[in-house]
Amino acid sequence: MIAEVVFDLPLDHPFSYLLPGDLKLACGQRVRAPLGGRGTRVGVVVALREGDESGLRPVQHVVDAAPIVSAAGLDLGRWIADESLSSWGSTLLALVPPPSRARRAESVAPAPDRAPSIPAHEPELWTSADRDERLTAMLAAESEAALVIAPDTASAARWARRLDAARLDSGAGEAERREAWFAAARGRARVVVGTRGALLAPLPPPTTLVLLEEHDPAHKPPGPPRLHSRDILMRRAALDGSRLILLSGAPSVESWARVDEGAVRSLPDGGGAWPQIIAADTRGILRNHPLTLPLTRAIEEMSRRGRGVALIVGRATGVLGCNDCGALLRCPDCAVPLQVRRDRRALVCRLCARVEPLPDRCPACGGRRLAPFGWDPERVEASVRRRFPRLTVSRSDPGAQVVIGTSALLRGGSPGRWGAVGFVWLDGFLRVPDFRASERVFQLLWAAAEAVGGSGRVIAQTLHADHYALAAARNREREAFYRQELGFRAELGYPPYKRLCHVSARGKTAATARGRALALRDQGLRRAAPAHRPRAPSLSRAGPALRRCGRNRDGPGDDLVFREPSEEDLHPVALLDIKLYGDPSLRRKASHVREVTPELRRLIGDMVETMYHQIGIGLAAPQVGIPYRLLVMDDGKGGARALINPIITGRGGSVVDEEGCLSLPGIFGDVERSKWISVQATDDDGKPIDFEAQGLLARVIQHEMDHLDGVLFIDHLSPVARDRIKKKIQKHGFPKERSSRAFAL
Repeated sequence: MIAEVVFDLPLDHPFSYLLPGDLKLACGQRVRAPLGGRGTRVGVVVALREGDESGLRPVQHVVDAAPIVSAAGLDLGRWIADESLSSWGSTLLALVPPPSRARRAESVAPAPDRAPSIPAHEPELWTSADRDERLTAMLAAESEAALVIAPDTASAARWARRLDAARLDSGAGEAERREAWFAAARGRARVVVGTRGALLAPLPPPTTLVLLEEHDPAHKPPGPPRLHSRDILMRRAALDGSRLILLSGAPSVESWARVDEGAVRSLPDGGGAWPQIIAADTRGILRNHPLTLPLTRAIEEMSRRGRGVALIVGRATGVLGCNDCGALLRCPDCAVPLQVRRDRRALVCRLCARVEPLPDRCPACGGRRLAPFGWDPERVEASVRRRFPRLTVSRSDPGAQVVIGTSALLRGGSPGRWGAVGFVWLDGFLRVPDFRASERVFQLLWAAAEAVGGSGRVIAQTLHADHYALAAARNREREAFYRQELGFRAELGYPPYKRLCHVSARGKTAATARGRALALRDQGLRRAAPAHRPRAPSLSRAGPALRRCGRNRDGPGDDLVFREPSEEDLHPVALLDIKLYGDPSLRRKASHVREVTPELRRLIGDMVETMYHQIGIGLAAPQVGIPYRLLVMDDGKGGARALINPIITGRGGSVVDEEGCLSLPGIFGDVERSKWISVQATDDDGKPIDFEAQGLLARVIQHEMDHLDGVLFIDHLSPVARDRIKKKIQKHGFPKERSSRAFAL
């Protein structure tokens, strides 16, 4: 018998192991098995089959005496992995409690399987201010099992105490989490509270599934499972007929769109008193002091009434804004604020990696007061202490008269727990380089209004008193906000109308990682479609470049963002045939391009696609059999660039380095080139360009311009080296696989 096992590895296939005759296994059990030369690892058995057992290594031992994941859980894990283009093993192992450190398998009850043919319930959205109390009363009155998913461990602990429930989150100890999991499987724990790791908790279906604070970004952090908890619970409810309840005062735009479509039922809001929300103009104030007059008066009044005040301070965003008119410098392609990169003295889009030079003046008003401005909690605390020496001010004591902190102060607790909430600099949240910035601001304002209750006050210090998120919260008009926000999302192609896919390429070296990223970029990303649903669409790049994301524990890498295309965005792209050494077209001198036509631009697009598909960083038109003085190249900043009729007008220095060529795959040699060059050319818009190139970029241009004159890089080698290469090609030909080296031209 052969066991198919998946591991926490970025691979889309299981590994096959021999099942010893005395070992009994079932799908869904965890086992420890040898993997490569790294000892053994814990994996999940996803299939058992008969077959050729020769050469297979045996499973070492069983971790769980019974399946920890049911067949329905395996199917749900497979669906999550398919939808998020990620590993089945990483997904499953992120959704089960940690294994026992004991070598002997723990005795557990098998996970309950899916209930047969139970009709699906329509998901419900609860938005009223008393939604927490209503949920508590409902769960106390019901006898069915319930799974409550909280956004963070603090919320999970609070709700576990409130419901007297078992905990399945990282705030509980490993033994406690395993006990809660097995108690749920045996039916001893009726209510289980946890975070994302509890999404596969083995409660018998049908179950009441609850997602607390559905709008909270903590429901989709980095790492597996790489889908929002809301989408996973919706899929689970549809599969096993469970009831799904989403709780949020200001739901995500995605959930509100589902309400508009009739896919989610929104329960009526109970109404009640609404606090005063004041927009305090900060022009000329926040440079020296964090408190405007309205916020100062609110602190004084609440201290007399014996009620606490929360001051919300955002983290530094590094986004450039004008402190005269309040304008933000935004990406023209993605409409999100550009982030300041001081190391590059440039503005960079986090979504598409577009790079713009730092401006001297505001493009809106011409002012010179451009700055990534903001107040941190320490500065705010010191200033408030000086202004109110008799009040207790703290960043850690929730019982102080004035508490300073992040938006986490608005989580949990009962309505009216604060007398006033002040946003020291609301524009800091609006300046976050994210298309969801306005949505987050609306949700923060709504949470603040619920936290102070009808007798409290919310003060938003801002340069944008007329912002639609602020106006909607002030007037308690959810529909007005979502109507405008959905229009913005539809126009620019953001969720819920288009899906975005964030891809990170990692490698042991920066060159390896970049080569992997370049292989994906400009090709688009195509999902493998399971048989049970139609072919998934290809995903096109959201912008013109990839983003260097630096080093983490997996090594250096690059990030890309893909956007699901609309029908009009889809157009055929041709991958051109690369002419190999010996083809006479490589030895002909190319002709001058007379005019930049639509046909020439399509050729440039095809050349770029071909270059990245072949994991190259440069390509000349003669290499694809087109006798034009035209080349394309990677510009080293994550973008592709075309040079038409290029001329080198100056050069200097010299350097010897290794080169390769897409027309001579697998062949490399040291070539001497100029260290810097000056270039004149025409770009793909027909405009003349004049620039200086150094280092690798200068080498790429010189290499490709040789192709325009019928010269190959091996022509620059010594006669002995050139003859050796020719003999190698005659004897062995070219390798079928592309070179693994990132530098190929």
